[in-house]
Amino acid sequence: MDMLKALENMAQTSATANTYADVDRWMQLFGYTAEQAEEAIETHFQNLSHITISDDHWGLVRDTMEAQGHDQESYAHYITHFASSPSIQQHLCPTNSSTKKKHAEEYLIGLVRGLNAVDIQTIAGLSQPLKIVRNDTGNKDFAVVDAATVAALRRALPGLVFVPLPGSAIKDLSDISIAPTLGVDATLPQRRISNVPSPRQNEHPVSYFFYGTLADPDRLSRLLDLDCEPSLSAATISRGSKKKWGRYYALVDGLEQDSVQGWLYKVANKEHEDELRRYESSNYEVVRCEIEAGGEVISGLTFRCCGDEKELS
Repeated sequence: MDMLKALENMAQTSATANTYADVDRWMQLFGYTAEQAEEAIETHFQNLSHITISDDHWGLVRDTMEAQGHDQESYAHYITHFASSPSIQQHLCPTNSSTKKKHAEEYLIGLVRGLNAVDIQTIAGLSQPLKIVRNDTGNKDFAVVDAATVAALRRALPGLVFVPLPGSAIKDLSDISIAPTLGVDATLPQRRISNVPSPRQNEHPVSYFFYGTLADPDRLSRLLDLDCEPSLSAATISRGSKKKWGRYYALVDGLEQDSVQGWLYKVANKEHEDELRRYESSNYEVVRCEIEAGGEVISGLTFRCCGDEKELS
């Protein structure tokens, strides 16, 4: 009996020592008072639905996390309450209203043992399942994540590698002004309008002006998976200019008297438009323009270069 009592005392002493160690750890890691740390630890272990870190997951981050003072449970608490915090994400990815947003970046992250799609969704606090890219070669699959998710994952899983995906040309047409319009400052008083601008954001079919590789019927047909040859009409736009970008030409804003020769093509639907935007990439943006074709002027759209101006000549 004395032996059993001694063992119980040893166990209690060990548990008490571990509790004191945890309280001290959580105070240092999370800035808690002793009372707050004790309450957080108790709540953490009583909450059976809290995030559980698998041994495989812990193995991916153990060295880095232990160097910061974490054990497996404090790391689980961190993931649950801090890693996906909107305020932290905003701090990591601040928005600047004076900076034009080109596109919402997306990244690929490899799914490995100890880090599956559900883990990522939980860590980043996402309400929707991730988009998964299957690898036909039999190697690991990948998840597609946005910049905010990357910010949360980098805090929770240091050392992960993210591969940026080429973005699409942004399309953000105002429904109360002519912005964005090729070669026109829509903020000027004389550019204000009282009617609904055209084309509208989700208007289809819609006329597009092409001036480069998209004006190649074979390329356009393959890109849009068309059953017949696309119908292209000779056209001209004003207030535009072309500059050399490597071996290609890029359309930029021009002066009032400037014009560019090209082709008019009517894009049938959103699916085709999305393919064109992906083809042009995030180095371009969709803007309104006036297209002259067949003796009439048509309100349409085109792709204006919004990449690094230093690369243009």
